Amino acid sequence: MEETFDKELIKKQYPFPIATYFAKMQKEEMLISKKKSSYQKLFLSMIDAFEITLRFLGVVVIKEYLDTEKPNEDFNKLLIEKLFKKMSLGDWLSIFRDGSRYLAEEENLFFPELNAYAIRKGSDKPKNAKIMESYDKFINVRNKFKGHSTNCTEKEYHNLCKADV
Repeated sequence: MEETFDKELIKKQYPFPIATYFAKMQKEEMLISKKKSSYQKLFLSMIDAFEITLRFLGVVVIKEYLDTEKPNEDFNKLLIEKLFKKMSLGDWLSIFRDGSRYLAEEENLFFPELNAYAIRKGSDKPKNAKIMESYDKFINVRNKFKGHSTNCTEKEYHNLCKADV
């Protein structure tokens, strides 16, 4: 059975930063349908929604890690390396990916869904490996088409918006 995607659920139940950027993305979709916006604006709003989601997940991982009161030397080094500089989107992904690995065995997480993204001992992939792989792909698309000032035609932005990332 195929899962359905409930757009209203995101706006009503997801954390405020994610819901807000998702609503902006939906607004651009609606404006396109009325021919009052462009696929470039939709693409940029999709990227913004992705960026805020990844940053939010990184912050949640840091909060959860600090709440465990179980220091991990490797993750502490990673946090010091990443947090005390201007952070790239890849840095946020690294914190999310590596931090969820250290939280894999925790039972009382505020955000228990993090365990689905963790790489378990004895495994080289998380339960939601496809989602984590799509984060890598999305960062590459973002860097290629937004982060490095590339201009595309409206048709190219349309194709990017419809791409399976």
